[in-house]
Amino acid sequence: MKKIGSYLGVIGFMVVLGAKMFAGVANEPAVSIDKKETTSSREEVMDGIAAIVDGKIITVAEIRQDIAPLVRQIQAESKTVEDFKQKIKTLYLEHLQHKIDHILVVNAFYKEGHKINKAGIEDQFDENLKLDFGGNRSQFLKYLQSQGKTVRQYRKELEEFLIVMGMREKKRRSQVEVSPEKIKEYYNENKNKFFNEESIHIRQITLVGKKNDKGELNVDNLQVVIDALKKGSLFEDVAKKYSQDSKQNQGGDWGWVSKTDLVPEIGKAAFALKPKEYCQPIFVGNNTFIIYLIEKKDAGFQPLDQVRDKIEKVLNDQISKKNYEQWVDELRKNAFIKYIDNEIM
Repeated sequence: MKKIGSYLGVIGFMVVLGAKMFAGVANEPAVSIDKKETTSSREEVMDGIAAIVDGKIITVAEIRQDIAPLVRQIQAESKTVEDFKQKIKTLYLEHLQHKIDHILVVNAFYKEGHKINKAGIEDQFDENLKLDFGGNRSQFLKYLQSQGKTVRQYRKELEEFLIVMGMREKKRRSQVEVSPEKIKEYYNENKNKFFNEESIHIRQITLVGKKNDKGELNVDNLQVVIDALKKGSLFEDVAKKYSQDSKQNQGGDWGWVSKTDLVPEIGKAAFALKPKEYCQPIFVGNNTFIIYLIEKKDAGFQPLDQVRDKIEKVLNDQISKKNYEQWVDELRKNAFIKYIDNEIM
């Protein structure tokens, strides 16, 4: 990689913004900056070049737009103005590198002779419009206007995003087979990851009650539910008919849970059950719960055979990520990348 210039200095426009937000943080006064200097700095930042990648310019304004939504969070996490400035600088450089790599991968796509799937881009465009804007084109256009973008620019960005995702998947697929020895080694070195607490598979009926003027809890259908269970009705069927929670349609099936997943009152009663037993009603606030135990697992380590596929996937992902990073690193070495030093402050 051919580099000219030095890495970016402190990002002045963000420091100005952060300093104004910083009054009272860690007993530090807000930083005072001359108004004329601030205006000049902002204009310079907006017009500045952050980097040039094989002839393509990345502007400071692009990076500014990317990281602006994160400034308040970073300000809240920073103890001093200097801490804030350093975090902003780090974030700036991370986003700049991301944009550089983005350009390199897109260029590689075309250099390798790949073709764009226009139909796929249109499908994704329609999907984004539906998921992000409820299919409302007016909202979509307002969003573009707020971002200072046109529909054509949005399509171009979407096209490049899909190119990068496709190239990443393509390069990650070139991986070696994980040996049984590597899987066993990973299991032994990370055994704590495969420890399971005592857990139970439960069904649950939830009834929501209301308190009267005297503060007494009235729960509709509670006696009906109790009578139905006493008569031998399937817990699953009763839950489907009467339960008032998100698992009603699944017959109250909440899957496997540990004691820490449950509030203490429910956990104590549920873990005392034997398989195919249900507990007496448990009152927590305005809600009433009845728990049915399907199955129980003791605490212990999962055997290797049970987690082999999971470990193989983890190791494959690690190898895939390394392959992709090595490929991108080669792209960087063979590219002309000029980092522009914006020493604003």
